[in-house]
Amino acid sequence: LSYKLNYGRLEQRTDTDAFNPATTLAGTGGGNASRSFSTVKDYTVENLLLYNRTFGDHSIDATALYSFQEATDDNSSTSDGGFVSDALTFYNVGSGVNTTNVSANFSQRNLISQMGRLNYGYKGKYNATYTVRRDGSSVFGANNKWATFHSGALTWAISEEDFLKDVEWIDFLKIKTSYGTSGNQAISPYQTGTRISRGSGYYFDAPVISFSASNLANPDLRWESTESLNVGLEFNLLKNRLTGSIDYYKTTSNDLLRNKSLNLTQGFSSVISNIGSLENKGIELSLNGIVIQKSNFSWNATVNFFKNKNKVVILDGKETDLISDNLFIGEDINVIFGYEYGGVYDDQSEIDGSHQTDAQPGDAIIVDVDGDGTITSEDRTIVGRASPDWTMGLTNNFEYKNFQRFWGQGRVNYADIDFWTPNNTDAKYARPVFIDDRTRILEDRDYIRLKNITLGYTFSKSVLDKIRLSNLRLYVAGNNLLTSTDWSGHDPETLVSGGNLGEYPSAKSFVFGASISL
Repeated sequence: LSYKLNYGRLEQRTDTDAFNPATTLAGTGGGNASRSFSTVKDYTVENLLLYNRTFGDHSIDATALYSFQEATDDNSSTSDGGFVSDALTFYNVGSGVNTTNVSANFSQRNLISQMGRLNYGYKGKYNATYTVRRDGSSVFGANNKWATFHSGALTWAISEEDFLKDVEWIDFLKIKTSYGTSGNQAISPYQTGTRISRGSGYYFDAPVISFSASNLANPDLRWESTESLNVGLEFNLLKNRLTGSIDYYKTTSNDLLRNKSLNLTQGFSSVISNIGSLENKGIELSLNGIVIQKSNFSWNATVNFFKNKNKVVILDGKETDLISDNLFIGEDINVIFGYEYGGVYDDQSEIDGSHQTDAQPGDAIIVDVDGDGTITSEDRTIVGRASPDWTMGLTNNFEYKNFQRFWGQGRVNYADIDFWTPNNTDAKYARPVFIDDRTRILEDRDYIRLKNITLGYTFSKSVLDKIRLSNLRLYVAGNNLLTSTDWSGHDPETLVSGGNLGEYPSAKSFVFGASISL
């Protein structure tokens, strides 16, 4: 039996001072200045009791945990403008003739956790684990701060059985399965209570200060919980030249923490709620192989493959779509909902007699989904999704004598823009009309990318002895060097929320470096 105490602490303070003198464009009107500071503190205390014992073919180890975590964020800022002189810069912000803007915010969140784990092993072949934990978070309302979660796991090292010990090409083989629940508290502090905001205005030409509620309280908000089932296989084959694992999983997240849209007659546009259940299932495959192993040359490769499918199971306690929140029963949580694009009207003859009599040549053909002869909100449908079908990565490491060459690439499979003009009537997309947002340009986001490549040289021991170092390696690396895609946007990997606005493309970069050990 042993006791262990872990303590971790993070403190970070950021001070920002800015001054724009009156001689600059940003400081027009007497200059402006601001001062702000932010202090973030985070500390964790963990108390652990550990017990392990082996008797014969049996082994038992147990762990008990009690932990406490606190995180605080304290920040404030002051700004003003219209200074009579630039001499004081930001050191006397309040001397400006404009209205001084002052703001201050403080937030704190706490988490208390209690956990017990019992692990039993037999002959190094069979292993069973049971875990129970209870967590209490300050971010939830008084009615549901605490939640309890259970999990269990079984493993069987089948390669240790007599009927497989003589199979030469199997070095290690283990079957594993687990089932359990876990919790999610990913909301900001104070969201379950009513927050008060300050406002200002005039009453009979006299300035007044007002205070009002800025959100709708939800004291019954509770933990989001996820039930997970996992079945997998780990293996080492061919004298450990091929190693890897394959896992099948199915998870169901209940009481999802999301903002639920409200009718504006209720005074607020949304409220944080537990609104439904989401199911995820898929497979994960990882393979590591020694392709070539010679005295002066080696080639190692790693392949990772991931395929996931999710669907919304239930919403707000019912099997009813929440269109305002873009959530639909039985569909992917990242679907794109809108009008279906049916091509382009090339000339007036195509418009005459159609269901869009007010269209102009070059306008988009909007599919009449319900077939009533008009385009209404009832014609909206699911036209795509932003979730990938699958993701794969390939990593290769080549070594020739003291040279190493490493490269990796990734592929994701997703389901100059050719706009219509009077001189380009065979265009793929309708003429750009800002006021008509009923159609969106949707494209497949498949891509293959050379994520990184590294060339390195490790100096031999004879050289290291002369320069009195234990290790010296020089290398050059390149990132995001090549991308193959039909996507017409900036970067298919960094797409933001299913759109093509606001994305910042992955930077192409080169790094030169040295790894030195004395």
